[in-house]
Amino acid sequence: MSTTPSMQQRVRVESDGDSYLVTYNSPDTKIAIIFVHGIFGDYKETWKATPAELMLATILSQADFGSFGYGTKWVDFGQSSATVDRFVLWIRTNLARYKQIYFVAHSMGGLLVRDACQKLAVWCSFSEVIKSNPRA
Repeated sequence: MSTTPSMQQRVRVESDGDSYLVTYNSPDTKIAIIFVHGIFGDYKETWKATPAELMLATILSQADFGSFGYGTKWVDFGQSSATVDRFVLWIRTNLARYKQIYFVAHSMGGLLVRDACQKLAVWCSFSEVIKSNPRA
């Protein structure tokens, strides 16, 4: 994989030991694509170089990207609410400036994304949800 100038301008920011965001660190960047692994995966090994390689596509080259990770080695389904809450906090902390956020999720990661989106929709005021959805 060759490094393009657009990749050289990005900065990788690790957060909480399980997640990262690769960003242009510019308020002009309006799109983020977030990868979420499934059960028994992790934020590095499940996706490996796939996110960086996808961002080389012209249509995605101006988007920031990252991966949210959560512990799944010893599954405690009683803690799933805490994992969703942690993901919601990560989204609100790291992704608040983006106009469009896309998730690519595998298996249990899809359920986590679904539950986080439901929580975010409940927590946001109706006007915030409408403003963030240009088709509404």
